[in-house]
Amino acid sequence: MTLNGYNIGFSRQKGAMPVQGQEFSIEDENDLALAGEHLQAGRLAEAEAVYRNVLTKRPGHGPTLHRLARLAFLEGRAHKALDWIEQARAADANNPYYLCDRAMALTSLGRIDEAIESYTHAAALEPALPEAFNGLGTALQAKGRLNEATDAYRKALTLNPSHVNALNNLGNVHQLQGRLNEAIAAYRLAILLKPNNVETHNNLGSALQRLGQIDEAIECFSHALSLRADFLPSYNNLGYALTIRQRFDEAIAILRKAVQMRPDFAEAWYNLGNVLRTTSQFTDAAAAYQAALAIRPDYLDALSNLGNVFYATSQFDQAADAYVKILKLRPDNVVAYTSAPWARLMRQWPHCAKRWPCGPITA
Repeated sequence: MTLNGYNIGFSRQKGAMPVQGQEFSIEDENDLALAGEHLQAGRLAEAEAVYRNVLTKRPGHGPTLHRLARLAFLEGRAHKALDWIEQARAADANNPYYLCDRAMALTSLGRIDEAIESYTHAAALEPALPEAFNGLGTALQAKGRLNEATDAYRKALTLNPSHVNALNNLGNVHQLQGRLNEAIAAYRLAILLKPNNVETHNNLGSALQRLGQIDEAIECFSHALSLRADFLPSYNNLGYALTIRQRFDEAIAILRKAVQMRPDFAEAWYNLGNVLRTTSQFTDAAAAYQAALAIRPDYLDALSNLGNVFYATSQFDQAADAYVKILKLRPDNVVAYTSAPWARLMRQWPHCAKRWPCGPITA
């Protein structure tokens, strides 16, 4: 699933939050139009230079600081985004748009309680602002307060029934609650409103897959990739769905592409290991699980399956080592507790392993 905050674009397009604050002069408008051209062309550094130039002429200018905050967030610089937005708030502390951007940066930094407070403040100042309620929902969801998050998304949709991000987020929280049919309904409405929303096609596929509608899920993931060829979650999900359908060669190709595009994609390495293990390509499967564990040493499923691969190939000491690592992470794992000595026992009596070729732990 992909969680969506409000649109952080800089245009006044439908669904985007306008940048609010002090008025611009004609000269400012010309500068900002130039910055907008840079943004459209992906020239983020040039856009930032224009904004900074405006600030040299108008120090402390809230709307320009606001734009710099959004630009920093777009570049993944949440700390800097928060710094810019706090400077903007110095002259307009109760601007609800600034409060929403502040909350978004705080959420990205993991300061969720502060984000909830900021979104709540924004909503109190501007009760008709759907982005404040949508953002509040994302923060509440991050805290596991799913019922409250649902209420916040519904409030956003009451204010703006066409709010695609709120619909997608509502679908996500329904998935977390196991309300899959409601999640699918929300995603389908979001797609009706915005047919090219990659995240929503991916999320719809996830919900359909959980309902056992694998072919429909494959269509969703494939469509998402046709819209955006570098959308990694859909590669991973498609690979998993193809594995379920026993289309193993296709699954391997898709998952290999995912890890080539993002070598630190632990979940894709794990799923690749699973399909390789299923097709008895044990050496490659072990390498895939080890790649996943190099990224996430506490990846219990990968450790378990690595141990099983070692067991299946009569590498009993290595299997035992994997099971012992599980115990270090989860001392209460009863199966791993019995599996480690079992694997070492098989080293002494390998003929017994033929009776239990899959090992004591199953994934």
